Amino acid sequence: MANNAIDMSKLKKVLRLFRNGSMSNRKIAEAVELDKNTVNKYINQAKKDSLSVDELLALDDPVLAHRMTGGNAAYSDSRFEELKDRLPYYASELRRPHVTMQLLWEEYSRESEHPYGITQFKEHLNRYIAGTEEKTASTILKDLYVGGEKAFLDFAGGKMQYVDIDTGEVREVEIFVATLPATDYGFATAVPSQRVEDFLTAVERFFEHIGGVPKILVPDNLKSAVIKRENGMPVLNKLFDDFCNHYGCVAIPARPVRPKDKSGVEDHVRIFYRRVVAPLRDATFYSIEEMNAAISQKMRESNQRRMHQRPQTREELFLAIEKPHLMPLPKERYEVKFYTKLTVQDNCCIYLGRDITRNESCSEQTQREIDDEVKRIIGECKARATKIITEQRERLDKLANALLERETISGADIRKLLALPPEEEKAPVLSGDASGNPADNDTSASADKKDDGGDPPKSDNTVISVKTF
Repeated sequence: MANNAIDMSKLKKVLRLFRNGSMSNRKIAEAVELDKNTVNKYINQAKKDSLSVDELLALDDPVLAHRMTGGNAAYSDSRFEELKDRLPYYASELRRPHVTMQLLWEEYSRESEHPYGITQFKEHLNRYIAGTEEKTASTILKDLYVGGEKAFLDFAGGKMQYVDIDTGEVREVEIFVATLPATDYGFATAVPSQRVEDFLTAVERFFEHIGGVPKILVPDNLKSAVIKRENGMPVLNKLFDDFCNHYGCVAIPARPVRPKDKSGVEDHVRIFYRRVVAPLRDATFYSIEEMNAAISQKMRESNQRRMHQRPQTREELFLAIEKPHLMPLPKERYEVKFYTKLTVQDNCCIYLGRDITRNESCSEQTQREIDDEVKRIIGECKARATKIITEQRERLDKLANALLERETISGADIRKLLALPPEEEKAPVLSGDASGNPADNDTSASADKKDDGGDPPKSDNTVISVKTF
C-alpha cells in the first residue's frame, strides 16, 4: 500500500546513517523513529539509484523527493487494467446493505485469474471512492471544473522528428496535446501538420482514447479551429464546426492572449516536454506510428504517476470523475467534407479545386503501392537519362564548347561537328520579294527577318543559339 510521503529531513538522516555504515537498518529505524520496512525501502532505493549517497544528499528537497518517492504507482500492471473497469460496480455494490470490501474482494478473487491481494484491492477501491465524493466548498477562489464537461486542446510549440525509412529524410511533426481539466488527465499524439485534417484526426484519437466525448471543447485560436473573429466573436472553421456537430459537442475557443482560459493544457504541454520529450531525446524513430507508440507509453506512465497534491493518480481520478460523465461515441466516425465556391467558365466547365478533387477513398496500403510505382518509374527514367548523358558526354562537350565560341550553330554544322550522316537533300524554301529575287539566306539571322508579305522565312536547317552574359 502506498504510504504518505516521508519528511525529507528524516530521509536525509536515514541516508547519512546508511552512508556512515556503523548502524544496521533496524538501528537506523529506531534512531529516526520510522518503521523498519520504510527504512529498508528507501535504503534499497538509494542503492539502485545511479547517484551516490553523497550526490543524493546534495540534491534539493523536491528533487530528492521525486527520485525517492515519485515513481509510478504500484498498480501500473496488467492486474489494474482488469480491475479498473470493475471499480464503478464495486463502489455501487458497497453502498448496498451488509456488503463489505471483504466480500467484494472474495468475489473479485474468484473471477480474476491474477487478482490483487485484499490490501491492494481496498487501496484502489478507497481511492476510487474518494475521487467520486463531492468536496466541501473551499475559501480559495479557483476554477471548479465538472467531470466530463470540458477538454482543452492545443499544439505544443516544439516539434519532434522521425527519419523517413524510404528516403532517409528527417521529417518534423506537430504535437497535439489535450487535457481534461477536472482531473488533469492528459493525452498527446503526433500528426504531420496543423492543417485542419490532421487537427481533426488528433481530436478523434483523443476521443477514442478516453472512450467518450466531452461536452465542451476549448481549442486555442489556431486556424484549424478558428478562421477569424468578427466583433470579438470567433468564427469556427467549417470543418471543425461539422466535426463538433457530428460528435454532439460544442466548441468555445479560448480568448486571444488569455492563456488562463486554457491553463490546464498549457501546464500539460510543460509536462509533455518533461516526461515525454526529455526521456525520448536520444531515441530515433523511423515512422510516425512508431513515435506515437512511444508517446502513448510515456503519457500512460505520466497519468499513472502519483500526484503531489492529491493522494490519487490522474488515471484514478479520470476513471472516477471524468469517464462516467462523458458522452458516448457515435456509431460512425466523422468523414471530412470539403467546401468550395465554384464558378462556371465560358466553356461551361467548372474547376472543382484541390479540396474537392482530393481522393481519400483508397486505403493507405493502396496509396503506398501507388507511391512505390511512381518512384519506380521516376527512378527508371532517371537511370535512362543518366546513361544517355554518360554515353554521349564527349559529343555534348563538343557541342557546348562550339556554342560558347560561335553562339549560333546550324543543323548542318551540328551534324558535321558530331560526325553524323548528312540529312537528305530537300528543295529549299526561301523567302523573297515580289520579283522572285531570293532574300538573304543566312539561316542564323533569318529568324529575325520578314519578307514583304509579312511571313517569316523558312529553312530546313536547325539553328541552335546561345546568348552569353
